Amino acid sequence: MQQRPPRVTGSSVTRRDVIKRAGGLAGFFAIPGFAASLAACSDKSVDNQGSSSQSSGAKGDGAGSDDAIKVGVIVPTEGLGAFVGDVVARSLAIAENDINSKGGIGGRKISIVTENTPVEGMVDATKTSYDKLAGTDNMAGILWCTALGIPQIADGIKRDNMVVMSVFQDVSFERALWPQPDSARSVFQFLLSVEAAIDPIMGYASSDRQFKNVVMARDILLTGPFAEPLKEVYAQVTKDAGLEAFPDVEFTLGTTDFGPLVQELEKTNAECVFIAGGPDETALIARELANRDHDYIDLPTAKSDEFRPQLFGTPANMGERRWVDLAGDAAKVGSVTAWHLGGLLDSADIPIAKMAEAWKPGTRLTGGEESPADALYALLTGVDKAGSITDREKIITSIETAGPIEYAYLPFEFTADDHQRVKTDDIVLISLEREDGPVKTDPPYALGSEWDNYFKGQKYMPNWLVRPTLEGNLKAHPEHVQKLLDDKRGVECTLPDGEVGSPETLTNACKIH
Repeated sequence: MQQRPPRVTGSSVTRRDVIKRAGGLAGFFAIPGFAASLAACSDKSVDNQGSSSQSSGAKGDGAGSDDAIKVGVIVPTEGLGAFVGDVVARSLAIAENDINSKGGIGGRKISIVTENTPVEGMVDATKTSYDKLAGTDNMAGILWCTALGIPQIADGIKRDNMVVMSVFQDVSFERALWPQPDSARSVFQFLLSVEAAIDPIMGYASSDRQFKNVVMARDILLTGPFAEPLKEVYAQVTKDAGLEAFPDVEFTLGTTDFGPLVQELEKTNAECVFIAGGPDETALIARELANRDHDYIDLPTAKSDEFRPQLFGTPANMGERRWVDLAGDAAKVGSVTAWHLGGLLDSADIPIAKMAEAWKPGTRLTGGEESPADALYALLTGVDKAGSITDREKIITSIETAGPIEYAYLPFEFTADDHQRVKTDDIVLISLEREDGPVKTDPPYALGSEWDNYFKGQKYMPNWLVRPTLEGNLKAHPEHVQKLLDDKRGVECTLPDGEVGSPETLTNACKIH
């Protein structure tokens, strides 16, 4: 096939820049870029032992008050990870306002103590922030809103028995989440693990799309910290799905010329490409595919002899809106990644959306706000049930035995042997959609109703693929999922003219163009 010359120019990024980005962003492979009323607090009071001045990053209504229950936050608020800080700040401001307006916890208001932890500072910066927060009186626990450091400073966390809510670090995939050996029992994970995401993606590629093969394009720096478990899980899942997995095609964080990589992908003539990397590089790969007339068109073309693969990714790249903004029209409808039901923030009637409106009228959620808010509330649930902010062992046990916890959106639960918030049946697949719909098809393709009442006016947004995970979703949240189906949310199927979409019609013949 005749190829167009690539339009992407050479790199202006220095080797030092690449190394800096790699060290700081390695853990951010697992961060998504998306994204019930507050239960009444018990009457028992929470103990008050000791006080000290707030961290320099202290914020919130309770800041400066010795009586406030302090919650530490480790998060980048500037530099390469500032986009994470924006989501976290908005989420916690909404939750703090909601909780304090209802009287706080056990009659005491909460105070958010934020420590800016630039990802460029790597683990050293994270440890510095941890030590500062761990030494603060009335510190109930820490929200870990960065993606690195927990395994490296686990000894300190275990020494302090500090309650840590891992909002944006995939501790599970790093084999450092309880009850793994040498892990800290006081750590609870809220992030969807990459390991859990790969299975439904490859199952969809095989069962729904009926692909026969796949190739992984992997960022060797970004996935470096967990390259071996990633390759092992990928190999097993593709084998179980009956997919032929071609040898990985590797690239390096900071690359700007993806012509050579696309040439290597073209040699495989794979029907789909799984990209394990960051949003910027994913956008450049999509652009280079389009430059060379290899961009995705539809299912029949992807399965033909012509190399036009469907793209799959993780929440970190194809769940992050940045890749769409950078790729533009090269970010084709049909790209797929995994997320979780509690992160589908596409309705104005969900709890965190109502709380956001009460905080600042007109606030619109951008995605990801549910996790910091839920992490905060889970920690405070443990404090409330324990009746103490100093007895951390009791707080941990209280979280493990609290039963279903419900705050920002859907209920979740931890147990003594399960410190992972997102369960298998919570996982959903999402596909990129645009307001004016995909390429015209015959019969016509129908978008879900969220485009009429929430996404209107936005060019690209993720949309729930109903059928692949429907059985598990219904088992986990039957009433909620049924309501979503009744409201015609989620991607429907290519249907005969006049036929109305329903879960029963979403078969393996469904086409996403």
